[in-house]
Amino acid sequence: NGYYYGYGNYGEGYLTGGGGSGSTSGDSSGNALTDGVDIGNIRNFTLNLDSQPVFNEQMVNILKSNSVLKTLLSYFDKGYLHLTFSIEDMDENTTAYTTWKSDDSYHIVFNSQYITDQGWYIPLNRIDNIGYDWSKVNSVDEALVVTLTHEAIHANHFAIFNDARIQAENKKFDTAYILQQKGYSQEFIDIFIDKDTNEWTTNEQRDISMHEYMNKYDLGVIDSALEEYRNDY
Repeated sequence: NGYYYGYGNYGEGYLTGGGGSGSTSGDSSGNALTDGVDIGNIRNFTLNLDSQPVFNEQMVNILKSNSVLKTLLSYFDKGYLHLTFSIEDMDENTTAYTTWKSDDSYHIVFNSQYITDQGWYIPLNRIDNIGYDWSKVNSVDEALVVTLTHEAIHANHFAIFNDARIQAENKKFDTAYILQQKGYSQEFIDIFIDKDTNEWTTNEQRDISMHEYMNKYDLGVIDSALEEYRNDY
């Protein structure tokens, strides 16, 4: 059931597993529809979604208005890393995935099979690989919020790990130490470093561990993003 595939990163906001996850309510003094990421900043974000204008508009509306996503994507929103959103044809078991092309260029890619002229379109009654309760999801727009938040969690996890790895000059022990000093749990570190072999985990290990970690600590983050979306729209 690899409905979602990919890995992830956390920005400074959600110390899941290490600290509390919690949710943010957004800036009550500002406009609730603009308290998300600055998606128009082309130095930080690229939207390669022109082939599907309705989907593009859905994505922009969610990203620019959702403070939970802003927290998850803080590494990108603050300009430390660049994030590209794009579309490609994949097999039907994958809805989206997150990856990085280089140390400062990340990609979240959506399956073109689930995008129509009316925008994002996936079956709502589904099972995913973090055990999210899809009975909570009432529309395809809400399904896109859930999918996007799932991938933003991956992007966030990856950014945190890579930030430490780069600071540690690719030394595994030093990477683990930096993450510990920042308050990340051993569970989080184990996603990326195999403590039995002291090697980087394989993509397969990482994928399994990341989704198990998200199942334990991040379902509430997705709920928070969904709740904020409903309040906004």
